[in-house]
Amino acid sequence: MWFSKIRLTVLLSVICFFGYSQNLEKLDKKAEDTFFEEDFVNAIPLYNEILSIDPDNNNTKYKIELCSLLIQSNRTKPLSVILDYAGTQGRRDKFYDYWLGRIYIMRSAFDEAITSWNAFLNLKAYKSQIIVDETNQLLEIASRA
Repeated sequence: MWFSKIRLTVLLSVICFFGYSQNLEKLDKKAEDTFFEEDFVNAIPLYNEILSIDPDNNNTKYKIELCSLLIQSNRTKPLSVILDYAGTQGRRDKFYDYWLGRIYIMRSAFDEAITSWNAFLNLKAYKSQIIVDETNQLLEIASRA
């Protein structure tokens, strides 16, 4: 009888874990889709929900910081946190320098934006032609400013 209770407890734990994991995966996909649609305002609450479930998720903390800096009204927010990510999440995210360039251009820091975008383009990771073309256009705009 006690063995059956243990098995039932283990089974319920496994079911809860898989349910939790699937919900977290769905939420993460929704947050990432919202982020890449550049709907940064609506991505932040989704990422915050992920953090409420998984408070040690450094990628989510990084994305929240990116979102908050890419919102037009936050142009004066200090860059110290995102710059601290350069050696961690920034190394894992091939788009780090792309996003950093976008943040810099919003602040009229054109030289820094150009440096960031050149670093992004020189990165030896695959980039779609669409993002390369967009980055080249942004570089042209920044160089004329």
